[in-house]
Amino acid sequence: MKLLNEYLDHALSFEQLAAQEERPEVKAQFEEQAAAYRKLAADRAARYGLRAPRPRWGRSFQPRATRKSDQRRAKLP
Repeated sequence: MKLLNEYLDHALSFEQLAAQEERPEVKAQFEEQAAAYRKLAADRAARYGLRAPRPRWGRSFQPRATRKSDQRRAKLP
């Protein structure tokens, strides 16, 4: 189980890096790394007889400060 959690932690880290990266080529590399760790986690979950973990934020993860809904709320009086 520890390895499964580590894979998910690494995937999350790469997803966060990708969301913050502006250079498309570097962003794509981070997304590929995240996908690879998610696949490893899914394979490990299958070995344990568990369902594959779902992405926490999906493909369009955005840090909280950059979400459009948060920006609108910040503009309200």
